[in-house]
Amino acid sequence: MCQRVVRGSLVIVDESGTLSFLDALAGHVAASARLGMPVAQAIFNVPSDLARPSGGAEPVQSVAQLLGTAASAIGDDLLPARMLATRFLSEQTSAAATQALVALVSSPTCPDELRTLGTEALAARPDGARAMIETLATHYDYYRRTPAARVGFIARALGGSHDHRAVAPLLAHLRDPYTPLDELDDIAAALQELGDHAALAGLLEFLTVYHADDGPVPALDGTPAVDERSPADRAALRDALAAAAMAVGVLGGPAERERLHALQRDPTTIVELRSAITVALAPRHAPSHAPAGAHGAATASVAPPTAPPPLASPMPTLPPRLTPAMIDHTFAAIQDRLARCVSSLNPPPPVTVHFRYDGEGRVLNVIVQPAHLQGCFETAVRTVTFPRTRVFREVRTFVFRPETARVHHSQGRAPARR
Repeated sequence: MCQRVVRGSLVIVDESGTLSFLDALAGHVAASARLGMPVAQAIFNVPSDLARPSGGAEPVQSVAQLLGTAASAIGDDLLPARMLATRFLSEQTSAAATQALVALVSSPTCPDELRTLGTEALAARPDGARAMIETLATHYDYYRRTPAARVGFIARALGGSHDHRAVAPLLAHLRDPYTPLDELDDIAAALQELGDHAALAGLLEFLTVYHADDGPVPALDGTPAVDERSPADRAALRDALAAAAMAVGVLGGPAERERLHALQRDPTTIVELRSAITVALAPRHAPSHAPAGAHGAATASVAPPTAPPPLASPMPTLPPRLTPAMIDHTFAAIQDRLARCVSSLNPPPPVTVHFRYDGEGRVLNVIVQPAHLQGCFETAVRTVTFPRTRVFREVRTFVFRPETARVHHSQGRAPARR
């Protein structure tokens, strides 16, 4: 690619033979022309006051639109630049910036690390919940060539927003057979977190439709059965059924709990769902402290309870996800190794680590910024194991700040304190 500065523009010729005039102020393509042949090398011999040709101009884009375009660029090697553009985009306060963030996180090609960053930015915006609810109206459409939107991260953010307007569109995606299976558990969990009883009918419908979905479908003509789901899809469906059962157990009353009992007694219900229903219907551990009688014996009440006992969470001893304190505590064990990674830099920069983990606390993916520190930091981060949680998978962020790291030279170690 070759370039030359002329009056009010930057002239660029690329290898395909496209001549572009970039506006000096707005940066958009103010004019373009085709040379009609590929170009291996270009030599400019034009006056600096050359007037740019007319035609081929692109509309001037706002800062939010430009950042949205940069954040949506395709290419794994562009991920650090895309995340930087997303951070800058989250600092824009316009409605266009909100729409760009929504388009980014709902794109089927958006990597999870970037989707997490965009969703966190949306959740913190005053108009973020409204924009996310509006984008839930988009479903797969074959005729319009509309791909299935990735709504799991949006559902998770809306669950924390407690905006009950999200219940109906979330249920629509739960019913939609084209919603990716690995998004369904996030949708069911979000409906539970929203706490709206209007979601019960849709959750029970989902359980009724899929409670017996187990393995290959037997063929009517006697030919060998074919399993239409991959092992990953089948595991995702089991997780979604367990999340839906828990949501019904938490939100439902006696009638809904009886529906769960009926599904559990059904001989065609898959084993994993039966186990999940047992957990969903288990009472919480809430020992009663009855007053003692005259001889020190506990006095039992004979009146029947007026309300069912509270229900247990799926894993009472496990937190729903990693907290910032848990992340800091885990990373404290490798602060000395991280400090060594930046010890030769002057000044040592803050380093952002995006990592994906699962419910067992295993680190699955690591993205480091600045990128030239990827190897050293990733090697250290992959040695840690986080506390177990109830998440299926999640992406989180840790920022290592060298100025807060205290190096103990006498021990040859550099543990840091945040």
